[in-house]
Amino acid sequence: MTSFSAFVRARLPLGAAVGTLLTWCAALVAFRISYSGHITYRFLLWNLVLAVVPWVLSGILRWADDRHRAGWAAAPLLAGWLVFFPNAPYVLTDLLHLAPKPGVPLWYDLALLLSCAGTALALGYLSLLDVHAVLTRRLGWAGGWLAVIGCLLLTGLGIYLGRYLRWNSWDVVTRPDHIAQELAHRIRYLGRHPRTWGVTALFGGFLTLSYVLLRAAQAQLVAAARHESAHRHPVSVSAPTG
Repeated sequence: MTSFSAFVRARLPLGAAVGTLLTWCAALVAFRISYSGHITYRFLLWNLVLAVVPWVLSGILRWADDRHRAGWAAAPLLAGWLVFFPNAPYVLTDLLHLAPKPGVPLWYDLALLLSCAGTALALGYLSLLDVHAVLTRRLGWAGGWLAVIGCLLLTGLGIYLGRYLRWNSWDVVTRPDHIAQELAHRIRYLGRHPRTWGVTALFGGFLTLSYVLLRAAQAQLVAAARHESAHRHPVSVSAPTG
């Protein structure tokens, strides 16, 4: 078991990488505002802040679970994470704003949007790795994967709710009845809402498949590192004496 300060220190290299990406995105937005005199993409900064929230929550959950201190707090932490998690991949849909605008080359805006979307998606997957580890510890390998896939499919629905119905994460707390009514109507009349379920299925499917790819690459890197370590430090077997 590790103290919280030791846990934070262990995550500092990762935090530095995240901070560098966030700084890069903020610099791109700031330069665009300064150069063009328009605040067109300033909203991306707030979207990135929201994308950081699930990573912070998952880190707290991971630390508490590692120290066996999560207990009853695991449920609200997981719920809070699930509510905020769609904000990370949601930034991918901000690519819909890409269009020629006066004063700024289209290629610059494309680089800006891709930088922000890629950073937000990376933050989402970093937080999902933490949550997956906790779920696997509590539910087992199969249970952990089923829970993660369920979360990603729900995230597809969350992206739809945010992009097209303009619901926010805090509306889950402040206006849960309105969200429940919207969802109940769409479930009852499935055929009338193809966009709802199309966005849910396509984004949920993409997020699931890309996460599976990430985990496969992670497993391959771990296996390669172990193989290299075994060759560098072979186990020597001494001959018996007698």
